[in-house]
Amino acid sequence: MKNVIIYNQINTTNHGASRWSNDILFSYLKAQIDNSLRLGWNINDIIIGTNFKFEYKGIESYILHDICSWSGFNNFWYGALELVRKGVINENFWLHDHDSWQIHAMEFPNFNGDIAGVEYVGTNEWNCGSIFFNKNCLATLQYIVDTLEENKHVHVSSDEVIIGFLRRNSPISTKMISINQRWNVGLTYGRLRKLSAYKPIIVLSFKPDQKDIYTKLEQNELNDLLSSDFLTILNNNFNHESN
Repeated sequence: MKNVIIYNQINTTNHGASRWSNDILFSYLKAQIDNSLRLGWNINDIIIGTNFKFEYKGIESYILHDICSWSGFNNFWYGALELVRKGVINENFWLHDHDSWQIHAMEFPNFNGDIAGVEYVGTNEWNCGSIFFNKNCLATLQYIVDTLEENKHVHVSSDEVIIGFLRRNSPISTKMISINQRWNVGLTYGRLRKLSAYKPIIVLSFKPDQKDIYTKLEQNELNDLLSSDFLTILNNNFNHESN
């Protein structure tokens, strides 16, 4: 299994994710690598796909060329397709945002489909920050990217809207499988997601650069998921303490 993060810096704030500063983004990528190494990942199985040069602890980013210039969110899917199509990834993989964190030992989830994601509980939409792909996902992933490209004129808040449409109304809907909350618990409907999650929880999504983030985690009863080793990594990479 591969551990994959995709992030392209693009100049857009009005149709997709806002651009992160390089300093903050690099802090995230370094913390992700530190955390993955802490949890036993081999450096050859950690893949960072970007449109800029990045290197840390022997891991160099793969430079991506198929850039979605009109939406920061959609690069998540464009980058995954490019890496699969070029053979950089040829096995099962976990694709996640730079703010979705593994907090427990992980094995690839068991699901009968090509792509698996986690619903918010409060709604049936996927939170697309943590997605799992089986090694035979190329055709399904190509269909998703083709759909995103064909609908680039449609103003939506994120890729989750179109992904939700594809899960309900497309030829690939049966290939897109919802899995348990343990694979992505976050602040939105946080208590419900935690309660619905099989234990142990595997992925926790939050932004540690936010100064009030640990208060928000505590308010959502998620702070007990942060181990001391994980907190040390966050405190070493970001400019504020957890207490």
